[in-house]
Amino acid sequence: MDTASLEALRALCWESAKVELRTPRTMLESIRLLRVGPAEFLAHRDGIALNTPFVRAMDALGLFDRSLGPPEGSAGYKAAAERFEGHSRTAMGFVWLASGNPVPTSSRRLALMCACSSRPPNWAWACTP
Repeated sequence: MDTASLEALRALCWESAKVELRTPRTMLESIRLLRVGPAEFLAHRDGIALNTPFVRAMDALGLFDRSLGPPEGSAGYKAAAERFEGHSRTAMGFVWLASGNPVPTSSRRLALMCACSSRPPNWAWACTP
């Protein structure tokens, strides 16, 4: 992939991630995929791994609420934004997946056709166009 295309796609990925962060229903999709600590990693081989001591302690104490997205400007929101930005700006390549089915009509399904990743393939992040 040429550098110019890679940079443009990284920027697109970051811009779309910001939309996801600001949209409660899409943010909750990611929150439902959070996996905290080794036990959850083993039980669920998909999702977004969180393994910091602070998050694990909050989860153990029942203080890590997965029913609501973090308010904009909060520490949780800033951490999510930093994570999304880091993945977006360091993605080494992009791939489009398509099947023999017609082009998806829903914007969310279409969005999932663009996957970007700076991690191994099982950690692919979906980017909306």
